[in-house]
Amino acid sequence: MLKRKSIEFDLSKAKLEECGFKVNSKSVKEKLEPYTQIRDALKALGFEHRQGSVYHSIEPMTHSKVRQTIKKLDQQLTWLNECVKKFDTTDVPALHDLTAFWKETANTRKEQERPAFIKELPYLDVEKTPSNSIDFDEIAVKAEISAL
Repeated sequence: MLKRKSIEFDLSKAKLEECGFKVNSKSVKEKLEPYTQIRDALKALGFEHRQGSVYHSIEPMTHSKVRQTIKKLDQQLTWLNECVKKFDTTDVPALHDLTAFWKETANTRKEQERPAFIKELPYLDVEKTPSNSIDFDEIAVKAEISAL
């Protein structure tokens, strides 16, 4: 059964510098230039950026197709083979994206850490609520009581 493939790599900063990239630059654009070139090339070759230096094929493919992709990548980015410290390919297992779970967990934790008096305050739409109708004294008193 064909599976989607994952490509993961690690590049040598010293070798990138030797190839003319400014990976120690203060400019984020210059620092990320080699990675931008790789991302654009892999995207054109049917891969999506997952995170860091990890890319997944959009469609299932054979190992032979992965090797062909790497050859095309080498032809397009002739500097890449000199800078690679590690270059792996694996089958993409069942993917469980937990990004939403992390965000939900963080929001729950933040809500639990919020002082009780803030939780009790009514939501104020500052765009629609006239400032003279907000009782800042009441808010301040609740804050003082909570701090005791």
